[in-house]
Amino acid sequence: METRDAQEPTSCSANELRTIRTLLWSEISSQLRPAERDEVKGALGRTLIEENESLFSEADALSEILGQVQASTAAVLDRQRLCSNPNRNMVCSACALAMQACG
Repeated sequence: METRDAQEPTSCSANELRTIRTLLWSEISSQLRPAERDEVKGALGRTLIEENESLFSEADALSEILGQVQASTAAVLDRQRLCSNPNRNMVCSACALAMQACG
């Protein structure tokens, strides 16, 4: 079982943070007959539905950006952990001694 450092942040997929995964209008319209969709959309408010769709798309884009930032941050943290590994210093010292012995 792997243990985590107390300072190491936990991460999850950006999409896992989203509580709303589908638009309400998508759920409603899937239950309607095609002839009814336009009338119900008008009653609910076309502008409101379109703005909601736009905001949902923006949330998707921001979720993707967050996922990319998380991946990039994880890569940086991995490199930092590698550089601060005590075994790395020991190997570097051994290589320096070997080079001095050769030259």
